[in-house]
Amino acid sequence: IRVLYGGWFPRQRDDGRPLVPPPYNLARRNLRRLPAPARGPLGLLGDAALVRFLRRGRFRAVLAEYGPCGAEVARACRWAGVPLVVHFHGMDAFQRDLLRD
Repeated sequence: IRVLYGGWFPRQRDDGRPLVPPPYNLARRNLRRLPAPARGPLGLLGDAALVRFLRRGRFRAVLAEYGPCGAEVARACRWAGVPLVVHFHGMDAFQRDLLRD
């Protein structure tokens, strides 16, 4: 069992090392402020880092706490071939604006 944390899209590993490079973390926090053409490549960098982590660790499944986290990691889990289980806690189950984007 490993834990990733740091936001809806995880940025830190449980050993304290970053999942993605620090400049990416800064850009990711401000993703919605960036022009649309810049958003796609940044998202792909984070997804690629998560795919590498999942494949190297030979994970059998990913548990995402809260719907927005599940929405953020779904593409990387699909690319890595790792099943994703999302645990909805309440508001995230019916607030569609939280799951948008």
